[in-house]
Amino acid sequence: MDLTKEINLKKSILHFHTKELKDSFLVVPVFQETTNQEINTIFNLKEEFFKEELFFKKKVGEYYQIQNFIFLGLGERKKFHPEVFLNAFKNFGYSLASSGPSKITIFFPFYLEEALIEYTDKKTKNDPMTRSKENKKNEEFILLDYITNFDLSQALKIILISIEIGAYSLDIYKKNQNSKKTKIEIGLKVNLLQKQILDILNESKNLAELINYYRFICSLPGNVINPETYENFIKKFIKNYKVKVKIFKEKELKKLGMNGILAVGSGSKTPPRMVVIEYQPEEKTNLKPLLLCGKGITFDTGGISLKPSQDMHEMKYDMSGSALTLFGVILGSFLKVKYPIIGILGLAENMPDGKASRPGDVYYAYNGTSVEIQNTDAEGRLVLGDILSYGIKQYNPKFVLDFATLTGACIIALGHHATGVMCTSDEFYKKIETASYLSLERIWRLPHWSIYDEQLKSDIADIKNIGGKAAGTITAMRFLSKFVPTEIPWAHFDIAGTAWLPNGPEHSKGSTGWGLRLLYELFKLLN
Repeated sequence: MDLTKEINLKKSILHFHTKELKDSFLVVPVFQETTNQEINTIFNLKEEFFKEELFFKKKVGEYYQIQNFIFLGLGERKKFHPEVFLNAFKNFGYSLASSGPSKITIFFPFYLEEALIEYTDKKTKNDPMTRSKENKKNEEFILLDYITNFDLSQALKIILISIEIGAYSLDIYKKNQNSKKTKIEIGLKVNLLQKQILDILNESKNLAELINYYRFICSLPGNVINPETYENFIKKFIKNYKVKVKIFKEKELKKLGMNGILAVGSGSKTPPRMVVIEYQPEEKTNLKPLLLCGKGITFDTGGISLKPSQDMHEMKYDMSGSALTLFGVILGSFLKVKYPIIGILGLAENMPDGKASRPGDVYYAYNGTSVEIQNTDAEGRLVLGDILSYGIKQYNPKFVLDFATLTGACIIALGHHATGVMCTSDEFYKKIETASYLSLERIWRLPHWSIYDEQLKSDIADIKNIGGKAAGTITAMRFLSKFVPTEIPWAHFDIAGTAWLPNGPEHSKGSTGWGLRLLYELFKLLN
């Protein structure tokens, strides 16, 4: 069977309802400190209903089922952080899809609302320099990081998204995938107005669906997804959305002078492409567009500068930046933002071949900059340089964001917990940081000083594509800065560590779909 002919997206098996479902299991999130008395009071139960409290001691994501109750562990209350929802409900969603009940209602007890309030209050108490002397002496101090204002509606959104992600399996080609549940009914019992719940539910479902499609595409192997099949998928997928697409193939790329993309894809039997996706608001506006650019290396061997064989199979996810760009534009159309959004994807396969680029080769980029290729495994920046300069020249954007699994150095610096961000505007970065806090998708700002440009000086060309081992993430951004005018607010996201988790539980490892929750919040802040 030719797997490349049809890329079938798996559909969600979850069906949410805004009210409690009759004859359903009641899912009750509990802290380890939760007592029988609290549960008895909430549900007006007899004291002897619970004989022991051991099941409240479950770790985050573990649960205990008794009669028609399911108690889902949230860990210690004093260490509560909204990220607990992500971990607990992803695990629960995975369990639902494989072995859990097919009809549940999620209940929000009063102590969960209290915990959210206490968590938000810790924002002002968290810094040892600002705590009162009295608190320093008498209160046990738990250092919670990445604290922001978080209310019940945001908690519900995160929970809904997490269940969808956990329930969506990436065992794409396993024989047993069709033996799993086909439908799960989920009701909600939460202290919000029905209109609020419905709005949150609709937006969360749309967002979670795109995150799962993003994860799916990035999980496809190299013999299925390549620049050609990726192009075909995009053209088919966007038919359901109010966006337009333009495809630039090898002939057009040569005519335009997109020699960075061409250099990267020269060793593959499948020529590279540039894909431009445009969203325009229904009401015509004079607002400048937001430009998103994504690295789309469908498989990265490193080219002639071949990568080590260990873990090379994971390099199918090297097109995560392009997937984030694709689904980011579609997300903007869902939200009906007031400004245009342009997404540009640079698609290529980096392979060693007789026609492949060699270390030492020189090419002229789209904007006329001459580039010496000293390492063919530093290829993503060659693609991004072309599409950034093209997008800026053609669309004159107000803001620019690019996304790329660009450097292993970023994983060394930040691990798999945070994305490295370099931003040329403090004001723009504040909005990005706010979106990061609200979405619980962590970022960390790295410097982008021009002093690092010294490492990129070439003896033969304007610039070389690597700057040595030192500050590899920063010098990659400084390379890209040669293709972005200084007057445009620009943020570069190195998602090498966050787009893919090599280890972890079944519901978390592999493609993460990182960045769409952040874009959801950022789009609203910029609206």
